[in-house]
Amino acid sequence: MAWRVAALALWGLIACGSKDPVRELIRDLDRYPEYSLIVDDTRIEGSFFPDYALRFQVLTAAGQRVAGRDTIVYEERRTDWMEVREETFYRYEKYVGMVVASKS
Repeated sequence: MAWRVAALALWGLIACGSKDPVRELIRDLDRYPEYSLIVDDTRIEGSFFPDYALRFQVLTAAGQRVAGRDTIVYEERRTDWMEVREETFYRYEKYVGMVVASKS
């Protein structure tokens, strides 16, 4: 019984890093009329069991009314490091500094 619990916990840890962060960010950014998602940086830590992580730069534009005038407000932010699976890491590592998703 204990080995089943351990196997289930291990499977849960492996599955946690399996989602594609670009798809998750696109879902979160869908509320903006315009956005750009850029691969900002990559990171590998550890040698025997390496941890892979990606960080993204997010640019958004949204219309707002400021001082009685319609304006477009641009915002720029960086995400926290997002742990990803090895396959996902290598899918995006060549795109550092490039837009991988946008909406206009």
